[in-house]
Amino acid sequence: MKNTTFEIKKMRLTKIVHYYLQYHIKNNSIILDATAGNGYDTKECAGLISTGGLIIAVDKQMEAINRTKEKLKQAKLDHLCRLICGDHKIVLAKLSKKNFFDAIIFNLGYLPRSCKTIKTSKETTIPALNDSLRLLKDSGLLFITAYKQHKGGLEEHNAISEWIIKKHKNTDNKFYIKMINSVFESPTNKNDGPTLWICSKKPLNLPKIPLQEYIF
Repeated sequence: MKNTTFEIKKMRLTKIVHYYLQYHIKNNSIILDATAGNGYDTKECAGLISTGGLIIAVDKQMEAINRTKEKLKQAKLDHLCRLICGDHKIVLAKLSKKNFFDAIIFNLGYLPRSCKTIKTSKETTIPALNDSLRLLKDSGLLFITAYKQHKGGLEEHNAISEWIIKKHKNTDNKFYIKMINSVFESPTNKNDGPTLWICSKKPLNLPKIPLQEYIF
């Protein structure tokens, strides 16, 4: 993973994900949001496709599904989305079509403004990531954002990091990764900030981010 890591001090990782989604998604793209949460990623994706595309959004909390549904309804984008309440480990395992999604998004942790004890964990996230490789198109992008600060977050983050390294070293099925650490979003020091991994089965050819547009 040499030369695939850089730090962004004043840019939120969600903005980086959305920027690359705008570059990558086409009108007929099929997207999986594996952690719907408040619906921001789902809404962003829905705004980038037309009636030929589809967004499938998953979350194990009905509160998250309802928040996402409301955002889509207000934006008049709900007809482009299918919402599923369930654990992403179980839901992704049941999806049978291979090489189906143009992009898969994981924004891990807990639902903001909700119970912090209900959160993703390495026990469910790693199996879901394994299924993501089966579901992702060869030209697709996998986005994984993981946090360290909440209880269990560091363990999940480290498990994902180990998973990434293992996949990257697999010479039979090459896996390409860009890793971005956000020091801006760290409440204490740069080592506590979240990490974004962007992964693909093919070499990444991502555009340069226009920093002046995304500085807060």
